[in-house]
Amino acid sequence: MIKISIILPTYNAAHYLPKLLNILNQQTIDFELIIIDSSSSDNTVKIAQKYTHNITVIPQPTFDHGGTRTQAAKMAKGEILIFLTQDALPVNEHTMKNLLTVFQNKKISAAYGRQIPYSKTNIFGKHLRQHNYPPLHLT
Repeated sequence: MIKISIILPTYNAAHYLPKLLNILNQQTIDFELIIIDSSSSDNTVKIAQKYTHNITVIPQPTFDHGGTRTQAAKMAKGEILIFLTQDALPVNEHTMKNLLTVFQNKKISAAYGRQIPYSKTNIFGKHLRQHNYPPLHLT
């Protein structure tokens, strides 16, 4: 069985985490959850501790989108790494399993899921997600 690691960088994510971590707990796959927090000043770490002890807190000024994810990836035990953002929600309990199905083809080494903006997302955020994640399915 292939080991999966889900990596979640956070910063002042207390507003998002309960819903996100609850739906991650409902996923139909087993996984290691790694949270790397940039010294949040809210209850992010306290909330995260209810779901995993695999939390690393880094100084906020050292956060770097690529570097911080690389740091977390080096901690991961998984053969497949799933990177999430704190404000994106899996659509249902099968999201991660569905994402992983593409790896049955040994020629595929990376995949991503479409991001659909929340209804209250501003026009810039909606445009960004619609541009970067069109409704086309590419394989």
